[in-house]
Amino acid sequence: MTEIGSQPDECTKITRDFAVNMLRTAGNAFASVSQQELPDWNVCLPPKATLHISGDSVVLTTPFCEMKFTLQSGTGVHYRKLGTQEEPELPSGDAEFEGRVVNILAIVIYSRLRSQHVEIPKYQTWAKQTLKGLENWFEVTDQ
Repeated sequence: MTEIGSQPDECTKITRDFAVNMLRTAGNAFASVSQQELPDWNVCLPPKATLHISGDSVVLTTPFCEMKFTLQSGTGVHYRKLGTQEEPELPSGDAEFEGRVVNILAIVIYSRLRSQHVEIPKYQTWAKQTLKGLENWFEVTDQ
């Protein structure tokens, strides 16, 4: 369960439908998820924030900073069932499982022009909390 801590005039609201349309426009595979499978949610970003989604990245831009998340696919592929050395096959002979290491590169760039602005600590805290939340959401490994 989550609860929005900001008032409506204190944030830029991104709706589920808007995000799904951006995924679709970017040719992202997650756009094919049925609307019914996703909760009816809104994301509250800082004021005047924008969201841009491409095939391999998500960029959040605010007047104070830019956060960019880029997928970096590894070259290795394995066909083992998770937690085992088994490599089960489908009746067609194709592998039943396929595992790939995918890294997410996260970069935060702060505006030089606003580096001494009184609001910058709020954006630094927001960026740190966002990165920590994503780190907790995704499994961190050294593979």
